[in-house]
Amino acid sequence: LPGDVDQSGAVNGADLLYMIDMLNGVRPSTNFWQSDLDRSGQFKSADHLKLVDIINAGGYGQTLPACPA
Repeated sequence: LPGDVDQSGAVNGADLLYMIDMLNGVRPSTNFWQSDLDRSGQFKSADHLKLVDIINAGGYGQTLPACPA
């Protein structure tokens, strides 16, 4: 599930906090496709901003569809 970096099954504020910890090296990185939200090929702060956009656009806690295989 793209954006579900804490792997809870939903995309919400907890994912933002988890991603901040990942960016600061406090937590290990999750699957790359869950955290590289801007599809730049790198995990960086722009992905955190993209996650904020996803949450704001879809409503807090809304589950996103999975990536196509």
